[in-house]
Amino acid sequence: MNYMDFNPYMIRERNEGLRQEVSILRLEKRLWENRVPRSSRLIALAHRFALPMLRHYLQTQCDGKE
Repeated sequence: MNYMDFNPYMIRERNEGLRQEVSILRLEKRLWENRVPRSSRLIALAHRFALPMLRHYLQTQCDGKE
């Protein structure tokens, strides 16, 4: 297999998807590192659902840029 067998469009799409995923993971890491310790179960439950919703929102925003 040589470089002529590769589809540059597919490589670009894959790289963009990976960049988006890394960006989201970095944001989640920053949010996790900057969190305030919480003792309330209600706040902990809300926090648990906030990250997946944020991830979904960011993914839909990144997908819409193209």
